Amino acid sequence: MTWSGLVQWCRAEEARLLAFPRAAVTAAGDAVVLDARGSDSGAPAPAYLTARMAHVLALAGMRGHPSTSASAEALLESLGRRGADGWTDGPEGRGARSLYALSFVILAASTGSAAGIPVAPPLLEQALGRLEDGFWEPGADRPIDRIDSQGRPLPYRGMNGAMHLTEALFAAADATGDARLADRAIGLCRLVLDEAATRSWRILEHYDEDWRPLPDHHRSQPDDAFRPYGSTVGHGFEWARLIAQANGEGVPVPGFAEGAGALYRRAVEDGWARTGSEGFLYTVDWDGTPVSTRRLHWVAAEAFAAAAVLARLPGDPGDAAHDVERWQAHIRSRFVDEGLGSWRHELDVPADAPKPDLYHAFQAVLVPQLPVATSLIAAIRAS
Repeated sequence: MTWSGLVQWCRAEEARLLAFPRAAVTAAGDAVVLDARGSDSGAPAPAYLTARMAHVLALAGMRGHPSTSASAEALLESLGRRGADGWTDGPEGRGARSLYALSFVILAASTGSAAGIPVAPPLLEQALGRLEDGFWEPGADRPIDRIDSQGRPLPYRGMNGAMHLTEALFAAADATGDARLADRAIGLCRLVLDEAATRSWRILEHYDEDWRPLPDHHRSQPDDAFRPYGSTVGHGFEWARLIAQANGEGVPVPGFAEGAGALYRRAVEDGWARTGSEGFLYTVDWDGTPVSTRRLHWVAAEAFAAAAVLARLPGDPGDAAHDVERWQAHIRSRFVDEGLGSWRHELDVPADAPKPDLYHAFQAVLVPQLPVATSLIAAIRAS
């Protein structure tokens, strides 16, 4: 398939995905968890899913899709009504306030601001203020993962929330013009590269409050949805994409292209077709032994997006050009649900399993259509 053919498929898939969430927003303006058909599953969406859907619909508005901006505005208003104390990450929150959820609020408010949605700039200001006042450690120049209801940091630092904060900070910098936000994101990218370089380019996910590594964290809970044991293959792809995007615009950051390529190749080697079945597994141990063999759609989406970015950097540092079509074919054959809509969120689960949102799939089909840039906001503007 030629690149133009790939882009044509991505454009069609973009429209098909946007036809799926028929009940993403209630009459009251709240988000719901979507079922296998894009209808209301009966479960209210936690803040991070609400923000992810607002982000997708705001991106769609920037892309010229009709009727998405109004839904994005309703979801952003819902986040504003909840206030910062309502931005928890759902089932794992247990009363704590979460960097993970806050990062998606920043991302959604940034995209909404770029899309010209009036409620977005004040929400972005509130969310960035929350980051500054509760979730950023000036001494470490790194984020806190969780704070309790009294505003006290909990003794865990994690790269899942930090990764989504990195994406959000790049978007916020592009929405506001505040270069200090991008500098923080660059610093987090450097932290990941420096640590991964000492671990055969596997990303360490877990740290204590002093940023000392916790390589055995959650060994007894390897399938944890937010903090699994070991190295997460999909995060290798996601960090590779973010770091490659940071290197693809303006003045290249020394070491970023090579580091992104190394993260990408490690994720491919660790994750692809390791257990006799086509697909990417979820996690590996520190010697690359498979731990969790769940095959999740978001991992394939991030592999596809990362390959599409790296293939367009000078010299293709991840040797990714030949992978773009391979990952696209895998997604089309195993995850795209032509009958019920959207993408199956996990293989080897019932066909009627919920499909909560569009975040990973929608971004994945946008990336090949757009120039390489620090955020999708900047990429859409450049296109």
